[in-house]
Amino acid sequence: YRTSYGQNVLNHSLEVSYLAGLMAQELGADIKSAKRAGLLHDIGKPKKFTVDADGVGHFYGHQRKSAEMAVEILKRLKADNYTINTAYKLILLHDSKTDLSRADVKRFLRNYGLEFLELLVLVKNGDALAHNEKYIESRLQSISKMHKTALDVIEKGEWSKELLDISWD
Repeated sequence: YRTSYGQNVLNHSLEVSYLAGLMAQELGADIKSAKRAGLLHDIGKPKKFTVDADGVGHFYGHQRKSAEMAVEILKRLKADNYTINTAYKLILLHDSKTDLSRADVKRFLRNYGLEFLELLVLVKNGDALAHNEKYIESRLQSISKMHKTALDVIEKGEWSKELLDISWD
């Protein structure tokens, strides 16, 4: 099995799936989506492994490759469109930056909604917790800051789910 940050990718993915599912259960979120994304989030790493001139291994583009592979797998399993689309987006964005400005958070909410952002936070937290210990604290703090900003945007009335539900017919 391929290793990443000194970890076996399969074991790492199983741990992310477990942690994301556990957090989803505690928070009443979509457990299956959290676990599914956690399990498949790094599946493309072996196909994207490269070594630079200094002998350092990288997985550039593994997010998109993992998301594409997850879609193929879920289609073979005859998953519904919601399941496939949610997994694709969660996996594609699992390594996205979290040091977002307030405007970026509003844009994210407008594009994906709060429910999706909260699922992404669970997957990102599971991934952070299952990583090498020296990266955990800073990643968790950054993810938490993004989530708190989103909640503050909502609390101050700067974004509302109802805006997404407006019927234009």
